[in-house]
Amino acid sequence: MRVVVWLTEPGWPAAVDAARTVPGSAEIVLLQVAPPEPDTRTEPATTVAPPPLAPPPFALTSSATARLGRHATVDHRRGETATEVVRAAHGADLLIVVRDGTGPGPTSLGPTGRFILDHAPCPVLLVWPPPEAISHPWRPTGRPKTRPGEPHPPGQPR
Repeated sequence: MRVVVWLTEPGWPAAVDAARTVPGSAEIVLLQVAPPEPDTRTEPATTVAPPPLAPPPFALTSSATARLGRHATVDHRRGETATEVVRAAHGADLLIVVRDGTGPGPTSLGPTGRFILDHAPCPVLLVWPPPEAISHPWRPTGRPKTRPGEPHPPGQPR
Protein backbone atom coordinates (compact mmCIF):
# COMPACT_ATOMS: atom_id res chain seq x y z
CA MET A 1 0.00 0.00 0.00
CA ARG A 2 1.33 3.45 -0.95
CA VAL A 3 -0.02 6.52 0.87
CA VAL A 4 0.76 10.08 -0.26
CA VAL A 5 0.41 12.77 2.41
CA TRP A 6 0.17 16.34 1.10
CA LEU A 7 1.88 18.69 3.56
CA THR A 8 0.64 22.25 3.59
CA GLU A 9 0.48 25.06 6.12
CA PRO A 10 -1.17 25.24 8.56
CA GLY A 11 -2.90 21.86 8.61
CA TRP A 12 0.00 19.49 8.00
CA PRO A 13 -0.07 18.04 11.57
CA ALA A 14 -3.60 16.71 10.97
CA ALA A 15 -2.47 15.04 7.73
CA VAL A 16 0.49 13.41 9.46
CA ASP A 17 -1.69 12.26 12.36
CA ALA A 18 -4.04 10.62 9.85
CA ALA A 19 -1.04 8.88 8.23
CA ARG A 20 0.01 7.53 11.63
CA THR A 21 -3.13 5.34 11.60
CA VAL A 22 -2.06 3.60 8.37
CA PRO A 23 -0.67 0.05 8.89
CA GLY A 24 3.10 -0.10 9.43
CA SER A 25 3.70 -2.06 6.24
CA ALA A 26 2.44 0.81 4.06
CA GLU A 27 4.83 3.07 2.20
CA ILE A 28 4.26 6.66 3.34
CA VAL A 29 5.25 9.49 0.99
CA LEU A 30 5.39 12.99 2.51
CA LEU A 31 4.75 15.45 -0.30
CA GLN A 32 5.48 19.15 -0.20
CA VAL A 33 5.08 21.40 -3.22
CA ALA A 34 6.83 24.75 -3.51
CA PRO A 35 5.98 27.42 -6.06
CA PRO A 36 7.97 27.37 -9.28
CA GLU A 37 11.30 29.19 -9.30
CA PRO A 38 10.85 32.83 -10.29
CA ASP A 39 11.74 33.60 -13.86
CA THR A 40 15.02 35.49 -13.64
CA ARG A 41 15.12 36.17 -17.39
CA THR A 42 12.65 39.05 -17.05
CA GLU A 43 13.62 42.63 -16.42
CA PRO A 44 14.83 43.33 -12.87
CA ALA A 45 12.43 44.94 -10.44
CA THR A 46 12.48 48.72 -10.31
CA THR A 47 12.31 48.88 -6.51
CA VAL A 48 15.44 49.43 -4.47
CA ALA A 49 14.36 47.40 -1.42
CA PRO A 50 15.26 43.68 -1.45
CA PRO A 51 12.36 41.22 -1.56
CA PRO A 52 11.20 39.87 1.82
CA LEU A 53 12.89 36.68 2.95
CA ALA A 54 10.76 33.64 2.25
CA PRO A 55 10.84 30.58 4.48
CA PRO A 56 12.78 27.64 3.09
CA PRO A 57 10.53 26.08 0.43
CA PHE A 58 10.60 22.58 1.91
CA ALA A 59 10.69 23.25 5.65
CA LEU A 60 7.70 21.05 6.60
CA THR A 61 9.07 17.64 5.67
CA SER A 62 11.57 17.37 8.54
CA SER A 63 8.92 18.30 11.12
CA ALA A 64 6.42 15.94 9.48
CA THR A 65 8.91 13.06 9.46
CA ALA A 66 9.60 13.56 13.16
CA ARG A 67 5.87 13.72 13.97
CA LEU A 68 5.13 10.59 11.90
CA GLY A 69 7.62 8.58 13.97
CA ARG A 70 8.48 6.05 11.28
CA HIS A 71 10.25 5.86 7.97
CA ALA A 72 8.76 7.88 5.14
CA THR A 73 9.84 8.83 1.66
CA VAL A 74 10.08 12.57 1.11
CA ASP A 75 8.90 14.02 -2.21
CA HIS A 76 9.78 17.67 -2.87
CA ARG A 77 8.26 19.18 -5.99
CA ARG A 78 8.13 22.60 -7.58
CA GLY A 79 5.27 23.81 -9.72
CA GLU A 80 1.55 24.52 -9.62
CA THR A 81 0.44 22.90 -6.36
CA ALA A 82 -2.80 21.20 -7.38
CA THR A 83 -1.29 19.69 -10.52
CA GLU A 84 1.78 18.41 -8.69
CA VAL A 85 -0.29 16.81 -5.91
CA VAL A 86 -2.43 14.99 -8.48
CA ARG A 87 0.70 13.83 -10.35
CA ALA A 88 2.24 12.56 -7.12
CA ALA A 89 -0.92 10.57 -6.35
CA HIS A 90 -0.67 8.49 -9.55
CA GLY A 91 0.03 4.93 -8.46
CA ALA A 92 -0.94 5.63 -4.84
CA ASP A 93 -3.57 3.68 -2.95
CA LEU A 94 -4.57 6.68 -0.80
CA LEU A 95 -4.03 10.44 -0.81
CA ILE A 96 -4.36 12.30 2.50
CA VAL A 97 -5.43 15.93 2.10
CA VAL A 98 -6.20 18.56 4.74
CA ARG A 99 -9.10 20.88 4.03
CA ASP A 100 -7.71 24.20 2.83
CA GLY A 101 -10.76 26.44 3.06
CA THR A 102 -12.19 28.81 5.61
CA GLY A 103 -14.99 26.96 7.38
CA PRO A 104 -17.70 24.31 7.13
CA GLY A 105 -19.58 23.26 4.05
CA PRO A 106 -18.50 24.32 0.58
CA THR A 107 -15.95 26.79 1.95
CA SER A 108 -14.04 24.00 3.71
CA LEU A 109 -12.23 23.43 0.42
CA GLY A 110 -10.36 26.15 -1.38
CA PRO A 111 -9.70 26.06 -5.12
CA THR A 112 -6.56 23.94 -4.72
CA GLY A 113 -8.23 21.36 -2.48
CA ARG A 114 -11.28 21.20 -4.75
CA PHE A 115 -9.11 20.58 -7.82
CA ILE A 116 -7.17 17.84 -6.03
CA LEU A 117 -10.34 16.19 -4.78
CA ASP A 118 -11.95 16.31 -8.24
CA HIS A 119 -8.89 15.02 -10.13
CA ALA A 120 -7.21 12.59 -7.72
CA PRO A 121 -6.49 9.23 -9.37
CA CYS A 122 -6.99 7.34 -6.08
CA PRO A 123 -9.18 7.45 -2.98
CA VAL A 124 -8.77 10.63 -0.90
CA LEU A 125 -8.90 10.89 2.87
CA LEU A 126 -10.01 14.44 3.60
CA VAL A 127 -9.17 15.58 7.14
CA TRP A 128 -9.93 18.72 9.13
CA PRO A 129 -7.03 20.94 10.15
CA PRO A 130 -6.57 21.68 13.84
CA PRO A 131 -9.18 24.15 15.14
CA GLU A 132 -6.64 26.95 15.52
CA ALA A 133 -5.86 26.68 11.80
CA ILE A 134 -9.45 27.35 10.69
CA SER A 135 -10.06 31.04 10.17
CA HIS A 136 -13.85 30.76 10.69
CA PRO A 137 -14.60 27.64 12.76
CA TRP A 138 -18.10 26.25 12.53
CA ARG A 139 -20.33 27.08 15.44
CA PRO A 140 -23.94 25.86 15.59
CA THR A 141 -26.41 28.73 15.77
CA GLY A 142 -29.94 28.56 17.08
CA ARG A 143 -32.08 25.47 17.37
CA PRO A 144 -33.17 23.26 14.52
CA LYS A 145 -36.66 24.02 13.23
CA THR A 146 -37.67 20.38 13.69
CA ARG A 147 -36.44 17.53 15.82
CA PRO A 148 -35.47 14.16 14.41
CA GLY A 149 -38.60 12.14 13.64
CA GLU A 150 -40.92 15.17 13.55
CA PRO A 151 -42.51 16.18 10.26
CA HIS A 152 -41.30 19.35 8.58
CA PRO A 153 -43.52 22.34 9.43
CA PRO A 154 -45.70 23.27 6.44
CA GLY A 155 -45.00 26.56 4.71
CA GLN A 156 -41.35 26.80 5.90
CA PRO A 157 -38.43 26.26 3.61
CA ARG A 158 -36.46 23.08 4.14
